[in-house]
Amino acid sequence: MKTMQVFFLAGTVLLGACTNRMNEVMSADDIAALQAMEQAYYAAGAYNDSLATYVDTTGITDDEMCFYFDGMYHYHDSLFAVHHDMYSHSYSGDDHGKGSWQMGSGWAGGGHGQMGHMNGAVFNSSYCTDANLDLMDSLIAAHEGYHPGN
Repeated sequence: MKTMQVFFLAGTVLLGACTNRMNEVMSADDIAALQAMEQAYYAAGAYNDSLATYVDTTGITDDEMCFYFDGMYHYHDSLFAVHHDMYSHSYSGDDHGKGSWQMGSGWAGGGHGQMGHMNGAVFNSSYCTDANLDLMDSLIAAHEGYHPGN
């Protein structure tokens, strides 16, 4: 009888642990959206870095090359926003909702982040966190200094 109770208790604990973890299994759509946000962030950063290097090296701020780098930056910036909107934000590691990000504007009602793309901060690929939005927000702020026509 005591053995039966131990097995029942162990089974209950195991079932509870599995049930709790099953609620945290991310859907394929959310995994894809999070990966796409990460790729868009790094691509936007690479194009902004290219634009900054070009402007700093040549002093030219409004030629065809500037507009190419700028256009590619904005393309990936927009992809970030689209995929952020597609992500459900329904997991325990997510610390904000869908409406907290506005395409091209960053944080809804907030200022630009200070962490910076070039400071070596890493995108959280496990959840959609405020820190990820801070990274993209600070990239937007960095881009403003190199946007053609400035």
